[in-house]
Amino acid sequence: MVSRSQKEKNQFFLNYLQKIDTKIDLLTTQINNYYQITKIKNNQLEFNSRFFLLKQLIPDTLAEIETDLKINIKSIIKVEGKIKIDHQYFKQMLSLLLVQLTENLNHQNHNPIFIFDTDSSNSLTINILNPPKNIKPSNLSLLIPSPKHSRDFQNDIPGSLANQIALHYRGFIQLYKYPKLDFIYAIQLPTAKSIL
Repeated sequence: MVSRSQKEKNQFFLNYLQKIDTKIDLLTTQINNYYQITKIKNNQLEFNSRFFLLKQLIPDTLAEIETDLKINIKSIIKVEGKIKIDHQYFKQMLSLLLVQLTENLNHQNHNPIFIFDTDSSNSLTINILNPPKNIKPSNLSLLIPSPKHSRDFQNDIPGSLANQIALHYRGFIQLYKYPKLDFIYAIQLPTAKSIL
């Protein structure tokens, strides 16, 4: 059997994740896909600095996303003083980031568990529950849009997201309710070896 290139493997995994398009659409609809964007200057977006903590882990991917956002700025509109980003956009970004995070950690024979959490500003954050010893957890945070209504977010998002993903993946992904903390669910992606 001919060994596939890393690029082909990445594409295979990306295609695998993109099968949950409708589920990610549901997520983006529920949280109104608002991004915390600090400003727009010369048609370039400048994100909250927490977003770029991922650069240490996947610099090439973030560079591509930055470029893509700058090129497609016309698809971004102001809503109630905030910036609203098109669902398809967010869906692609989330899929790509999860793929790259997983590829990076699987490369170290580590099967990552992602958790979705809300922080003090009611933003949704993706963290890795079980980071490898050589990677600091602080480098693994991804700021995802602040919800329009935090109460609705806390009541509706976790259970709905967990149920939708669990139904779709049918055992490929395990969902966890993290003890001692409310509204946190983890998604464990299969290792690269199990699907490639």
